Amino acid sequence: KAATLTGKSDSSGNYSAGIPGGTGTAPVFTPPEPEPEFFTVVEDMPTVIDQPPPVYPEIAKRAQIQGRVFISAFVNEQGNVVDAKVVRDIGGGCGDAAVAAVKKWKFTPGKQRGRAVKVQITVPVVFKLR
Repeated sequence: KAATLTGKSDSSGNYSAGIPGGTGTAPVFTPPEPEPEFFTVVEDMPTVIDQPPPVYPEIAKRAQIQGRVFISAFVNEQGNVVDAKVVRDIGGGCGDAAVAAVKKWKFTPGKQRGRAVKVQITVPVVFKLR
């Protein structure tokens, strides 16, 4: 004989169904957390292996702007920068120059549990007049 469902409504009018004689304590299935698109912390963080310098913008040279620009770089499983954004700028076009330079950088891939993963890192790009 097939199981039949019975139902009850509680004092608030909500209806619940179940199997007669059941305990009503079945665990609820919770799907695993999806992996983030880009990790921010991994067992082995990416390290720079090729770092072409930025082009110093003329306006920054004339204004004698020096300092560090911080860039958020998105490194894929092959160690390539797929996107970069300015986190902190010093002006004079240095932020755009730093982004253009970082997009050409090459990294060792970040690794989690022994496999290469996408990682978001923040890197400084130094602008110093000679």
